[in-house]
Amino acid sequence: MKRSKIIIELIKDEINVSKIEISGNSKLKLGEKTTLNVQITPSNATNQNVIWKSSDDSVATINENGVVEGKKIGNVTITAIVDGLSQSYKIQVLEIEVNSISVNQNKVELLENESIAIIQKIVPDNETNKTL
Repeated sequence: MKRSKIIIELIKDEINVSKIEISGNSKLKLGEKTTLNVQITPSNATNQNVIWKSSDDSVATINENGVVEGKKIGNVTITAIVDGLSQSYKIQVLEIEVNSISVNQNKVELLENESIAIIQKIVPDNETNKTL
């Protein structure tokens, strides 16, 4: 009796992505980081791999985990690509604002033609506009 070998291969149907949505903060300050989230529909789609892109890496970068970092004041579009579909999300990178300014003198009395040096401290140290 001759034996035959039968191979059965099960092929699972691929479930395509029909929609992607991005959510997260649309504004961040210079130097800050925020994480964007992507919702893939249907949730059981075969390809769950998200490719992230920034329209201008000098304004903001994004890594493979969806973490955006503000690099320069301005506007940028972040795009998520999944299974050939793409969705864009606008991000605004803002300047770091001054919280307070303090000086080393509370009260100074000067006579005519006298001068004094006043030292100021701006908080936070990393604010972007240091002009007084």
